[in-house]
Amino acid sequence: MVLPVAALVLSLGLVAPAQDARHRGSPLRDGEVVAKGKYFAIHMHYDDRAAAENVLPLVEAAWPLTMELLGTTDAPAPDWPMAVHVYPDKDAFAEVEAWLTRGYFRDTESFSHWDSRTAHVALAPPLSSAARSDVLVSNQTREVLLHEAAHLSLYSVVPTYRWHPTWFAEGFAMTVELELSRRFGLVADPSEHPRFSTNQLRAKRLWESGRLPSIAAILDESLASLTFDEKYALWLEFFRVLRAPGKERSFRRLINEMRSLGGGPGMRGKVTEFMRREYGEAELTRALNEHLASLASEWDEQARSLETMGPEWLQCAFPMIDACVWRTKRVAQPTYAIEGRFVLLGSSIEHGWPEMRVLLGRSQDEHVAVRFRAGRIMVTRFDALEREPLVELDAPWLTRGEEYAFRIDVSKRVIDVAVDGVPRLNATVPRADAPRADLEGAWGLGAMRGTSGFWRGVRLLR
Repeated sequence: MVLPVAALVLSLGLVAPAQDARHRGSPLRDGEVVAKGKYFAIHMHYDDRAAAENVLPLVEAAWPLTMELLGTTDAPAPDWPMAVHVYPDKDAFAEVEAWLTRGYFRDTESFSHWDSRTAHVALAPPLSSAARSDVLVSNQTREVLLHEAAHLSLYSVVPTYRWHPTWFAEGFAMTVELELSRRFGLVADPSEHPRFSTNQLRAKRLWESGRLPSIAAILDESLASLTFDEKYALWLEFFRVLRAPGKERSFRRLINEMRSLGGGPGMRGKVTEFMRREYGEAELTRALNEHLASLASEWDEQARSLETMGPEWLQCAFPMIDACVWRTKRVAQPTYAIEGRFVLLGSSIEHGWPEMRVLLGRSQDEHVAVRFRAGRIMVTRFDALEREPLVELDAPWLTRGEEYAFRIDVSKRVIDVAVDGVPRLNATVPRADAPRADLEGAWGLGAMRGTSGFWRGVRLLR
């Protein structure tokens, strides 16, 4: 249920400062639960107290790490916990976003709001009820919560925050997000984490393709040629360069400069001049190029999301697009196997059929998918314009919530599929004059739109 905007204003505490204290204790709306800590209060706009209490310690950790990066130990805690609102889907998020920012963040799933000192995050991708009961909140949503909590923490202790250059504001927040994701076991090596790995890949491709903006363009925020995702990818890697070993003193001076400048429209220009004096454009150019050249990404996520920490990988798809993530390296041999286990948790689409996919032979816009759907197994060739069914099998025994072992053997153009040790399907990818999916290409994992499910112990056997 989405509350009318007038009621949301009261529920979120979005009122004039003089009235704030009167409304912070406002009654909760139906289905909303709150978990309060010292620094933050998690407002779940759906009835899941366990989820609110689960993410609270993670979000609370954003404050001390922000203070650590700022080099301050005496900053007082907020007078009251800062509100982080979590919505079950994009529709609930969108109504609040429209009222607060008039559509500025309409294409995102999260934002922080300066004037109200609140953050707003949609579950992304939205989870099926079965997935929620198993995982409470996806790691991707946890990572976004960390990002927004970092913004709120800076809001509270650096009054000039609204005039900070975007490369600093977003680079700082992504640094907090990545560092705490590591500490809490959400990420080990960024190159093995699909979302961070893909961001590294985006930044490196800018360098490889000759599209990497100059240091002057980054500092002056002249990045109109980059996509939204490319900008964020570049800002994180640029910030990593600023904090690289040997640059500790320069980074500390940068932080002091950001805290001491008086704000106003001219602040960004002053920060740019400081960066040129302290780091030097030529040195930053060299360091950024060397850093990007050194990046090695293992995953290329085309559509979110896959989590690869631990033995159980959660994959979720948005309602409007199939999830798809590829390994970056080709299999590069005609005979191999992929094995593991999967669990179909459910679909966030009403009457939707959950379907997990093993993807084979990435080749430009083409690939082959082995599709495990509740009640059916299929092998299908996909390209940019159409899908070509190769073979299908009714499988009434394949149901939601159960774990199934699979093995897919590939020999040149022949694909054999076994489930729980029983051979189930055999498919041959047809030859054609035009290029077809090359089964020696990269492999990957996918999920049909709306699907959430687990992969366990997935591995490539050569």
